[in-house]
Amino acid sequence: MAFEKLSSIIEIKTEYTTRSALAIMSGREEAFAPLDQVVTTVGGQPVIPGSSLKGALRSAVESLLAERRIPVCVPDAAVPKEESRNRDDYARRIGRLPACEGRSGSRRPCPVCQVFGAADLAARASFLDAKPVGTPKLIERSHVAITRDNKAAAGGKLLQLQAVDAGTKFIGTIRITNAENWHVGAVLAGLKTLELTAMGGKKSAGYGELAIRIDSIARLLWKDIGWEALAGSPADAYLKAFADLRA
Repeated sequence: MAFEKLSSIIEIKTEYTTRSALAIMSGREEAFAPLDQVVTTVGGQPVIPGSSLKGALRSAVESLLAERRIPVCVPDAAVPKEESRNRDDYARRIGRLPACEGRSGSRRPCPVCQVFGAADLAARASFLDAKPVGTPKLIERSHVAITRDNKAAAGGKLLQLQAVDAGTKFIGTIRITNAENWHVGAVLAGLKTLELTAMGGKKSAGYGELAIRIDSIARLLWKDIGWEALAGSPADAYLKAFADLRA
């Protein structure tokens, strides 16, 4: 199994720069709040949550592998409600595997679950919150909800939205435990794809564009006296291992 022994960790230091406004919402609903939706903060500072990065990268890697006809599963949470009684049939109809979760020992987890985990499978990759450099500027914008059928304003209500302004830098860390080269390549390929697909809310309105730079890739090896940091392989070597992955 992946974690019977802890022998190595790949640590990826990443810089994210917002190329447009970034809106990753906290989900809080506060009575009498001046804004309908506010960005996620930690200690009063906006962050890019590790959970949001993980979800965006998982979705990107799923799509990349499915395009190459490498079987990946459909997590139960992604199955439409009307298909919930026939989840396995739904997965087969769209060319995917049934969810890996709840199938311990019945088959090898799909490549995506091997990296990002499942309900009963620990993830190899962990994502720390990406924290801002300096004090980021927050902006507020108003949007009108549109009714799809008649393209008119929905009740005339304005949505007051908070976002991080363009030009803000965030620094994040991704760690991958006992990684094979293709595991690292999958994360790096997901980051490249994220630059093209954006993340957060209001993507269709131009929000969420990121420029992503890999600052460093280090390999931490466990020795008798503790962890020893070594330089990792170049990003291209990991990306090639992911490109060479076969079904």
